[in-house]
Amino acid sequence: MSDINIYENQAAIDALTPISGDLVVDRGTRTLHLCTGTSPISWKIFTPDESEEAPFITEVYEKEEDIFALTDVTDYTIVHAKDTDKLYIYDQGVWVVYNQD
Repeated sequence: MSDINIYENQAAIDALTPISGDLVVDRGTRTLHLCTGTSPISWKIFTPDESEEAPFITEVYEKEEDIFALTDVTDYTIVHAKDTDKLYIYDQGVWVVYNQD
């Protein structure tokens, strides 16, 4: 994964030429899309659990330090830092960090 990109709607995602492993966010539906194949293009889509608070997807940040400097963050905020290539989810006052495998 080289980046996580955020798009306003499904039409913008459908216009992509992804590679397997790309992760994109549909801000309109608050879903995460993982590209699982490129011939044909296929996506595994992760949707918020209706019984839980839906994730609040914000932005991609250039540096990890910019994420840790955020204030007034809502639980389940999801962000990405380009410099570390990690995904961060804010949960009960703490940033939970996800590394790629």
